[in-house]
Amino acid sequence: MKINKTQRNSSFELLRIISMFLIIMHHFSLYGTFNNDSIFSFEKIGNEILRSGGKIGLNVFVLIGSYFLIEKNFNIKRPIKIVLNVIFYSYAILFIALLLNWPVLSLDHIVSSIIPVPKSYWFANYYILLLLCTPALNILVNSFTKKQYQNALMFLTTIWVLIPTFFLDTMGYSPLALFVYLYLVAGYIKKFPNKILENKKGVLIFFFVSLTLTILSIYCLNFLGIRYQMALLHSDYFVDANRLLTITNSISLFLVFRNIEIKSNNIINFVAGSMFGVYLIHENAMVREVLWKYVDSAKIEGGLNFLLYGILVSLVVFIGCTFIDLLRRLALDKCIDKLTDRFSKILGNVLLKIRTILCGN
Repeated sequence: MKINKTQRNSSFELLRIISMFLIIMHHFSLYGTFNNDSIFSFEKIGNEILRSGGKIGLNVFVLIGSYFLIEKNFNIKRPIKIVLNVIFYSYAILFIALLLNWPVLSLDHIVSSIIPVPKSYWFANYYILLLLCTPALNILVNSFTKKQYQNALMFLTTIWVLIPTFFLDTMGYSPLALFVYLYLVAGYIKKFPNKILENKKGVLIFFFVSLTLTILSIYCLNFLGIRYQMALLHSDYFVDANRLLTITNSISLFLVFRNIEIKSNNIINFVAGSMFGVYLIHENAMVREVLWKYVDSAKIEGGLNFLLYGILVSLVVFIGCTFIDLLRRLALDKCIDKLTDRFSKILGNVLLKIRTILCGN
């Protein structure tokens, strides 16, 4: 599939939008008022189906970013711009919380807002670390033969996906390890395309089969939980980010959109540029406590009703946060870009001086 390098690929940008929506549905499930996880109910099943989407969205978000960083030279501007956006939203939300005297305001929230990196936003922290690892990772990607690459991915899949899924052992797994793994997966897809990965129908069928198995795992463990409490308490076991089904869901969904061609769409591309901002707004610790306590998901009866309610609420949150970030970008993007350039030059000069001192030339 040929990609116009002068324009952002709208199929990936649409997938970025979908991924963030899935993440918001996950947070609806995680932070809403529904808390009957120890009792069997169809509402619990609906809640966990919504929860499963977030980990898929998370993985896909990393796959998209990784796919476009492969074979690119490291640019210090990328992590700096992320840090500046994190700082902006942390300080802006703290100011609003102080101004309106939010009841959730606490010393811990104030400290986290003043020092948002690394105190807040775990995803942003690990994504910045991934960006800092890209020079070394790209050396690996470019040096591997196809056979070596396959062996490396098989090894990493075994220790960070298969063993945690079937043997309950972490084997050194961490969010950074997951991000590195997904980066290497994206690198393989980009470096060694083949007929299987580019089979549109085959990849789509595989995604639906994998997604169906994920939903069935939630259903089966919940029904098994009627008799065995342990199964009920761990009925969302297979939806964690590094579980086999979540990995197959994420990679196959990524491939589905990689294999379709959407003509460059300015609206899609522009909206997609706000997805990280959407994350920073709704996942802020104080916003999270204020926002989701008003989402009374505990009152919803019926599994289907719960699903529809979760989708509707997530859509409202998604649209609201997107609108806020679009306004922020229109008003402040140029300023943030200038600050990014300035800090990039300063940091570049500091690193050059350090290298000169260490190398002696």
